[in-house]
Amino acid sequence: AVIAQYEAHHSERNGGTSENNGCPYWHFLNYKPPKFDGTGGAIAFVKWIESMDSIFRMSGCTPEQQVLYVSELFQDGARLWWYLQVQMKGETAAYALSWDELKGMMHEKYCSKEETQKLEGEFQSLIMEGPKMLGYMQRLHDLARVIPHLAEPEMRKLGQFIWELAPEVMSLMAASTPPTTIAASKMGLALVTEAIRLEKLANPDR
Repeated sequence: AVIAQYEAHHSERNGGTSENNGCPYWHFLNYKPPKFDGTGGAIAFVKWIESMDSIFRMSGCTPEQQVLYVSELFQDGARLWWYLQVQMKGETAAYALSWDELKGMMHEKYCSKEETQKLEGEFQSLIMEGPKMLGYMQRLHDLARVIPHLAEPEMRKLGQFIWELAPEVMSLMAASTPPTTIAASKMGLALVTEAIRLEKLANPDR
């Protein structure tokens, strides 16, 4: 209903034309924006934010459309949270929020200090066990989404990646010093695969 009112008002303001309408709602939906229900913790929240940032860049939505469209993606607990914000701020003020302002409010809600501290501890103790390179890399990158201050600059993240690897892989990677995390990831995966082939690491599938 809110979107229908907005589009009717916007069309009337532009004399019934689509000029300067930004991104119509149906066009926004063509990008298949993910729903958000407030579950899954801080990492799920940050992944959702990254998806929405990408969709906004591609779709051409105007700043005044972004919060309006995002609010239609909220489900369950997140929808209740948004309704409370609308009640407290008033409908006009709530929908006038910028996307960055809404992200800030949601970050306070869905990236609690307690969870962030827990993830920081996990990041510091993250190690590779045996040949589980893909799982290690994915978790490392997921944690870096929420606690980037521990993963920046690039060489700090690379140092974490190299020095916490299984010893068999670490010595080979440290000697070559790959310049970026992506390069280190590719090299590490190749080295683990070769180590398994040469039976330097235990292969759990055997």
